[in-house]
Amino acid sequence: MLAAFRAFGLVPRLLSLLGLVATLGGLAWGAYSLVRQQGYAAGEADATARCAAEKDAQRRANEAAIDASHRQLIRLADELTTTEQEIADALVANQGLALADPTGNRECLPLGSVQRLQTFQ
Repeated sequence: MLAAFRAFGLVPRLLSLLGLVATLGGLAWGAYSLVRQQGYAAGEADATARCAAEKDAQRRANEAAIDASHRQLIRLADELTTTEQEIADALVANQGLALADPTGNRECLPLGSVQRLQTFQ
């Protein structure tokens, strides 16, 4: 019977020891979870800042490309207008030469008419 009392004294000690181990394990798990969550939060903030900086840089690059395209478009439109004006002036001059040509109303083109037409090639 004395052995039974000793066994009952051992059970509370084992339960106390098991409770202490469980408590320490819970504290360790809680500390690990806290550190891990803080690491995730810091990583998320860093990734968000990098993403925002990259988006801003991309937006600036896009705006610069659009501005350069607009400048080139305006330059090409000016060149086109100049070329169209040159062609219109040449056509007017060629029509004047064609009207002044005494053989301009023939079915076969004379050499002067052929040379005038070749200026537009």
